[in-house]
Amino acid sequence: MGVSVHPTFLSNLPWTYLTPVQILYDEDPPRCSPEAQIDIIPIARWFDKECFTYIRVFGSTVPPHFLPLYIPEKLLAREIAYQTCSEGGLTKELKDKKKGIWPQFPVACGAFSLFDVGHAFAEVENVTSLQLFKFLARPFDPNEVAQNFTTNVKIKMFVGKKDLFDDLFQNKSSLQEILREAQTRLSPDDFQRFKVYREKRLASIPLEKL
Repeated sequence: MGVSVHPTFLSNLPWTYLTPVQILYDEDPPRCSPEAQIDIIPIARWFDKECFTYIRVFGSTVPPHFLPLYIPEKLLAREIAYQTCSEGGLTKELKDKKKGIWPQFPVACGAFSLFDVGHAFAEVENVTSLQLFKFLARPFDPNEVAQNFTTNVKIKMFVGKKDLFDDLFQNKSSLQEILREAQTRLSPDDFQRFKVYREKRLASIPLEKL
């Protein structure tokens, strides 16, 4: 019989301290390899959530999966394939309408690559078969990359939706870093709302099953 742990308790645990990187080097653990972090800049961003990581791909409305704190390069590539080639992904829409290809292939994720569109579609099942939990979806396009591409190929323009609070988790390696930026960017009232927002999100996530 499984043991149920209250999310508030889990949210207060020093997750990053428990990682080998933190113990051995007194540094916040990376979310993916340095090479992969550079490779995905043109198409996606990763988000830190204390005890897991998720990524958002430009032009996608596909709910992202909860991924490990450190994302192996093959899993990262498969998640990108899932968010681009599933229903709600820009690659699938472009392929269905025969309106060009985005992103440009091959898509490198460190040592692992998606070689072409066919390879990307083939990798989708390899991540969906894991039956990972899913996070909240939203149209994501921080630099209007998908918007510009959809305009150029003359299909319905993709319009990203900014989220003041969710965007604070973008490309951060620790809760402390997130809170420092939140205090800098937000008004005192918004900062209090942000802390409530974070607690509510953690309460809705099955952390004991991650």
